Amino acid sequence: MKQLLIAALVLIVFFVSCSKENKKTCWVLVDYSGLVLNNANVCDKTEAEMHAEYDSRFWFYNSQETVYCWKIIWNNSTPFYVTNLPQSIMLKLFPSNLAYSYTTVDCNSFCNWQILEKRKSKITGLFTPSYRYNETYFADSCTKLFEGRIVVYRETTDSIITREFQKKF
Repeated sequence: MKQLLIAALVLIVFFVSCSKENKKTCWVLVDYSGLVLNNANVCDKTEAEMHAEYDSRFWFYNSQETVYCWKIIWNNSTPFYVTNLPQSIMLKLFPSNLAYSYTTVDCNSFCNWQILEKRKSKITGLFTPSYRYNETYFADSCTKLFEGRIVVYRETTDSIITREFQKKF
């Protein structure tokens, strides 16, 4: 009787572990810079199938994984912030052996914007080449910013420098 019970227990454990390995779920694709790809959820694949198909092109995480906002510091430099990434991706992006440290933060405490900076000559009325970059703002400023907003950033005797808020991410 004991042997039958032990055999049944072993079979149950085996089937439970196999069903977990072969469980098909949804995955979120992330490029190697940490950008979550829009509309790039892949469903009905096992983790093994995901590794076989996407390992050479993307990272991925289970869509059920909890995502956080993060404050990242490298070598005691100025912190930067990222949104909506799980810890599994953070470990890949910012390995601790490369002097990165990061902590979770309230997602409403900051916002990241892609900004287009333009310089217009007061003399000719022409624009010089524009510069696109990303910048982090904190809670009180975030409520005042929106896509398409243009602000005069600086004015000199011969030019006006404006910033256009293009995309919040």
